[in-house]
Amino acid sequence: MTTAVLIARPETDVREIASMLLERRISAVPIVDQQGKLRGIVSEGDLINRSESETQHRQSGGCA
Repeated sequence: MTTAVLIARPETDVREIASMLLERRISAVPIVDQQGKLRGIVSEGDLINRSESETQHRQSGGCA
């Protein structure tokens, strides 16, 4: 467990957040404004079908 909390700002690029998660081997990062107030959390699940990560959503072959 770590004592230093990794944070990101609202203006942080999604690719930079993805790199942070991968490099630190963590699953989420809090988004904090200039006053230190929590504004949200970005998790690895949030990044899964992002165009910036070059992933695509594939639909299953179910009935139409």
